[in-house]
Amino acid sequence: MVMTALSEGVDISACVRIFDNHPPTITRWLMRGGLHSQRLHERLFHQAIQVGHLQLDELVTKVKREAERIWLWTAV
Repeated sequence: MVMTALSEGVDISACVRIFDNHPPTITRWLMRGGLHSQRLHERLFHQAIQVGHLQLDELVTKVKREAERIWLWTAV
């Protein structure tokens, strides 16, 4: 839940208050998650795409009358 909150933009100090974890623990989780994401990105995307410049954006929305969110990623 802490990583989900951090990915949604919740500050580390707010996560400390909300989830009652120590700041070094949350910082360590954030660093480990970032390193894992970097390795995953390099393994899946870095070798397959050879471009000079890439812009990536994301959008989350709900479809009419649907409860779940739908993610849309665009790359230029």
